[in-house]
Amino acid sequence: MNERFSPWSSIWLRPKETIRTIIDTNPRQNIMLLAILGGISQAFANASAQGMGKFLPLPALVTTILLAGPLGGLLYLYLGAWLLQLIGQRFGGSATKKELQAAIAWSWVPIVSALPLWGVKYILFRNEAFLPEKTFTQSQPVLANLHSLIGFVDFVIIVWSLYIFFNAVSEVNRFSFGRSIVTVLIAGIIITIPSMLLFALCAPALHPM
Repeated sequence: MNERFSPWSSIWLRPKETIRTIIDTNPRQNIMLLAILGGISQAFANASAQGMGKFLPLPALVTTILLAGPLGGLLYLYLGAWLLQLIGQRFGGSATKKELQAAIAWSWVPIVSALPLWGVKYILFRNEAFLPEKTFTQSQPVLANLHSLIGFVDFVIIVWSLYIFFNAVSEVNRFSFGRSIVTVLIAGIIITIPSMLLFALCAPALHPM
């Protein structure tokens, strides 16, 4: 890559080349920032998907997101790297934890880039951005169409982030794209199961009788 190399832009279309350059120059570059911002963005998405606005007023919800999001992002950065290394080695991977942390962090660039969208969502949909029912939004054709459009953008961002992630994990492990997918899926299952159990235990507190 030339002297004008910017990982923030090149990671979108050249994930393998970009992550290799990052690993060879400074694998710690911006990973904490990306983990924190990515965690916040993902916390907004989770709060919206779970309709958390039904249980918390908006100021309390945003405060919770801003506090829990960075912690979740950093936890995923370190726990995820450890787990991916453990599983990847079973498939012949050679990545170190530091390299996998870079792969995880830089795969969040699309998700971090989508963070300002939450401001747009609130301006357009107000509290319904975090409510399970979209009664007012769906009653207004313009808002309903905008909601669908933004939902499609969110979907593309998730898919693109996964595309970067699979390629980055493949590159740092120096194994195939297919092995990368299997490695990530196994790690995802291992992380998801206890998360679902924890949510099931906490659900009664969020749904008072």
